[in-house]
Amino acid sequence: MIQAVFLLLPISVIATFNVGTALYNTDEVMYKTWDEEDVLMLRSRMLMDQLIPKNIVDGKTFLDYVKLIMKTSEIITSDQTRRIAMVSVADAIGGYLQGMMLPHVNDAYYKGRESFEVTNELHVLSRKIKFILDTDGRGWTAPVDIGRPTVTSAGIGDNDNDRIYEEEENPCAALLHSGEPSADGQSATVLLPVFDDNSYPGSLAFPFTVGKRLFPVDRPWTGSDDRRPLLIRYYRLAAGCTSSAPLQFRSDMHRWLDEVVVPLLADRHRWYPVLAGASRVVRAAARAVGNGTVADGPIGKA
Repeated sequence: MIQAVFLLLPISVIATFNVGTALYNTDEVMYKTWDEEDVLMLRSRMLMDQLIPKNIVDGKTFLDYVKLIMKTSEIITSDQTRRIAMVSVADAIGGYLQGMMLPHVNDAYYKGRESFEVTNELHVLSRKIKFILDTDGRGWTAPVDIGRPTVTSAGIGDNDNDRIYEEEENPCAALLHSGEPSADGQSATVLLPVFDDNSYPGSLAFPFTVGKRLFPVDRPWTGSDDRRPLLIRYYRLAAGCTSSAPLQFRSDMHRWLDEVVVPLLADRHRWYPVLAGASRVVRAAARAVGNGTVADGPIGKA
């Protein structure tokens, strides 16, 4: 029966990344009394390592790949063999999701290069696999460390599509602030966004004057009149509002990003949809610190 599992292999590439397993632990392998089905499951799981992508692929490609594996499994006629194959596939794919795919797709999402729909579908797939296997992921490899974004390395990895341009059309009217612009040109103090808990947040508040201000962190909120991610929208407005005297805002924003936002972006165990495009803001703040401005000049791009 196990030969039927080979029908899955033509669509695979040889893996070099060990994703671990949630099906067995060391004691079970060493001391378990194995019946025929147990042996088939173990052999099947070893074969499924060959389904793990050798290289990092984009989220949509990986989802299509998983769907192709599932479709291919339908040609296995034996119920027992199909069940063994699918449990083995789930374990291999679940380990790859946890250890490699989700950290990379989260990073791409924060950079504004992956959609919420694809990122969310991958997270849903991971949760489904954990439910099916009745596991919390223990035994799979730990999430790979993508690296901590930094607000002190302006210019690294930048391109024109990453730049955030300040809003010029009456930006101060869209934000709550303390005080009013002074006669000598001193800008009003723009309020910063605030999490309800900086370490494990549930919501993020923005000082918008119109519409919703409090946003759960598990959704990719956008304004009804501005489809840009919330943090990018805020930064454009705040940069425009403080452009005549940017020193205080630049200092405050730098500190908030470095102390609060950057650690959340580096979290390997939780994804924050509300921070869509946040890495772009981190890079914009780094450029502002480096060249003495707040944003990237007049409005022209997102």
